[in-house]
Amino acid sequence: MAFTAKSVANYFFDLAKSQSDHSVSPMKMQKLVYFAHGWSLGLTGNPLIDEQVQAWPYGPVIPTLYHEFKHFGNGEITDYATELNWGNSGGRLGEFEVITPQIPNDASDRTQYSRALLNKVWEIYRPYSPIQLSNITHEPGTPWHSVSVNFSGGIPKDTAIPNEIIREYFSKLAGK
Repeated sequence: MAFTAKSVANYFFDLAKSQSDHSVSPMKMQKLVYFAHGWSLGLTGNPLIDEQVQAWPYGPVIPTLYHEFKHFGNGEITDYATELNWGNSGGRLGEFEVITPQIPNDASDRTQYSRALLNKVWEIYRPYSPIQLSNITHEPGTPWHSVSVNFSGGIPKDTAIPNEIIREYFSKLAGK
């Protein structure tokens, strides 16, 4: 079972809030969620998020996170990612509620493993600046680089980075 990118972002937001000396910008959030997804694919073969990662000029991007957090610009994210839950409450169409997607708080092996993975990704990547994280994703041989070299005139909009390429890269990093 994969999670929404917003639920993973909210997990990282909680970690950042719990450590007052750390903040997360939209670019850093993109990279944290990407690295977590990559390590999940590389270590288990399973995707962490249920969304496609795309190759944008500044590295891997999950479009829903980009649109959710772009209003923060280069600044600190100060609130959770949300979703609209459209319902048919009491027979009245058009009603909705705003929800905050979260990683479930259950005892399943998948959830416990995912939480441990997210904590480890946070521990390893939190000291890096957004630019440093972006530079890591641009290194030769990375999934973003592998996709981007096919487009000398610029990466076309909506260009996916296939999970298989991400899995292969992170499997190699893990020594598998």
